[in-house]
Amino acid sequence: MFVSVGSLPLAAVPPNNSFNPNPLRSTNNMAGRACHVAGSTTQVGLTQALGRMFKFIAVLIFLSSILAVLLAGSLVSAVLALYPVTHLGSFGPVVPTISKTHAAWLPAVQMVTWAIAAASAAAGVLLWRGRPAASGKLQAALLIGALNYFLALFFTSALLVAYFYLPKVANAA
Repeated sequence: MFVSVGSLPLAAVPPNNSFNPNPLRSTNNMAGRACHVAGSTTQVGLTQALGRMFKFIAVLIFLSSILAVLLAGSLVSAVLALYPVTHLGSFGPVVPTISKTHAAWLPAVQMVTWAIAAASAAAGVLLWRGRPAASGKLQAALLIGALNYFLALFFTSALLVAYFYLPKVANAA
């Protein structure tokens, strides 16, 4: 069987079946009566440790993403308390429209992040108690975690860009 990439044909390599994640052979009676040692090659050791480590990392990412969303909301709220909307005009007479738009919705970020954290926690509980396979649960938890990290980054960058960077750039010219 040949596989081609572009115009170059490549010989297909047969699959390597030497790694069996669930071996069922055992060493009992392999040496006949000469050796009375029992042994087994069931799935233990590294494979199980990596599985547990992946679960631990997925749960850690999920929980830390909820914390990141809450911290982002608190950060935005604290910065807005220090720099009110009148701060936008302190760089000069030109205030970009995007800064005005962000100034309208950024005060609600802390409430929104609490709602996001509550929804993520509820989804985590439903995933934990649900019937899907463990790998599907972990992938869903990682997806929720990635979304939470994205939202935390979006809220903090929107604050920095709209409140500090754009007004300064608009008045520098």
